[in-house]
Amino acid sequence: MDLSEVYSKQVNKKPVSSLSIGGSFPQIQKDPTIRQLENDVFAKMRSLMPQEETKQIPKNEVVSLSFEEALKELSSFQKN
Repeated sequence: MDLSEVYSKQVNKKPVSSLSIGGSFPQIQKDPTIRQLENDVFAKMRSLMPQEETKQIPKNEVVSLSFEEALKELSSFQKN
């Protein structure tokens, strides 16, 4: 008797018809210790990254100009 024959007699050969029972998929949750480790690693990475300096953009006031004043201002930009 060959080893493959012994194995084939002991192992049930049922084809896998679906991955779920009754049409609903099983709920798979992460291990809480792995989730905590993941959070700790990302928190450590965030703490090691240099903080970005927030630049405050000065607020410009809107000034209404006449059409002629706007053309003069545009022509002065072109000269520069």
